[in-house]
Amino acid sequence: FAGSNGYFSTSTRAGVVEDAWRITVGYRYTREGETRIRKSEDGTYDHANHYSSNDYNFSIGYNNWKFVGFAGQNKSDWESSQFGFQQYDQKNTYGRYTLQYDDGKFLGRVFINKLESITTARDNSENSDMSSTTYGGTLTRKTKFGIVPFSYGIDYKEDKATYTDKTGFSYPYTKFYFNNYLHMSQLFFNKILF
Repeated sequence: FAGSNGYFSTSTRAGVVEDAWRITVGYRYTREGETRIRKSEDGTYDHANHYSSNDYNFSIGYNNWKFVGFAGQNKSDWESSQFGFQQYDQKNTYGRYTLQYDDGKFLGRVFINKLESITTARDNSENSDMSSTTYGGTLTRKTKFGIVPFSYGIDYKEDKATYTDKTGFSYPYTKFYFNNYLHMSQLFFNKILF
């Protein structure tokens, strides 16, 4: 697929199904040329000069189990006049992985997401490194209370990130979430009016 501003994207995917096994792999390449990203107070624009990414994905399933992964890297160079004109190079590397079990009544899932972003000024006057990791899990059970279907479960997620500036000083960040829930639903009245 091609578009304006030098945009181009292509992808491929392959899969195999054999008895209880299900395997797929995929790849996408994306490229984009110069594009506007921010309008300055004087009416001019800052630009992203180039962007490219290589993204990979795979999925392996066996009976009620499934493992899914996404990984890749993207690079860009862009300019900013917010604090005096400067050109930057940025590289992001990521990975997202999930392991899941689902038999229709019980669902269990664990995941981990990782990201590293490095931004460097062309004249080496400033640079930064940001890395983050998010992981968590879900447990859900589906059942019935009499004729009323309901589900209950728990979710947990934790975020950890570190930002490091040119001086080497690091700013750590941690946050976690916990949620338990109960969901019930029943259709008591259904009528169609013509």
